[in-house]
Amino acid sequence: MELIVSSGCAHVLGLEDQFKVAAEAGFDGFEYLVNREHVPGTTAKLIELSRHYAMPIRNVHAPFQSVPGWDGPVTSLISTVNVARAVQARSVTFHPPERAVDGVTFHRWMVGVDDFQKTVGGGDVVITVENMPRSKSWRGIKVPFATSPYRYQERDELWELLEEQNLFMTFDTTHFGTAGENLVAAYAQFRDRVRTIHLSNFSKKEFQEHLPFDQGDLDLADFVDRALGMGFSGLLTLEVFPEYLQPHEGGIAGALKDFVRWAEGVTGLTREQRGA
Repeated sequence: MELIVSSGCAHVLGLEDQFKVAAEAGFDGFEYLVNREHVPGTTAKLIELSRHYAMPIRNVHAPFQSVPGWDGPVTSLISTVNVARAVQARSVTFHPPERAVDGVTFHRWMVGVDDFQKTVGGGDVVITVENMPRSKSWRGIKVPFATSPYRYQERDELWELLEEQNLFMTFDTTHFGTAGENLVAAYAQFRDRVRTIHLSNFSKKEFQEHLPFDQGDLDLADFVDRALGMGFSGLLTLEVFPEYLQPHEGGIAGALKDFVRWAEGVTGLTREQRGA
């Protein structure tokens, strides 16, 4: 297992500061979330910063915003794989298509891929799809009930996709929380396919996603302990919205340090023991 942090936790900082706070907090590696600020020179900058801070980029997350020059979700996914290969990341995470009309083409392409690991990953970059949340809004419009804007939100349907298209999984705890799923039961179903865990909490009352480990209703300590007991040895990735980290007395940097201490207490593994 490696303990890594998503750049989304600190996207309000500059790219170099994101690496700096991750290194100072004691993470083993970094997940780079591609956003609309990504330009041709960004990949070279990522390589430079990774080396300077001794912070390897382990996973690259495909964008869920439009990126200049990256036309549509298929092109974006393929471009993300190219970035991952350039920075020597092990894997890529992407979101499944929405149920709206403009997601139909992406969905047809997805189900037409016989083997994502060979066709998209090329055998050297592991391709993972993320389970998605229920939501109380639809494209910015609030609704009084939880709806399912994305495809593959039923566990059995998602399992079939993973098996038939040879996809691995990014297991997101807060997303399962929005559906009221038992995290341990869900992980037990998908464990053979899970390569990355996105770890954050969820508040049922406020319907708030991507909260810190010590806020919300999910027992993340028990979940991590159970997942390790079932053999998890992938990337344990903090993915919390920065607005929930900034109020910490030490700011984002202090919150990240607290998380590393918490994770080491839960897993019983120091950085040296994790082999970083």
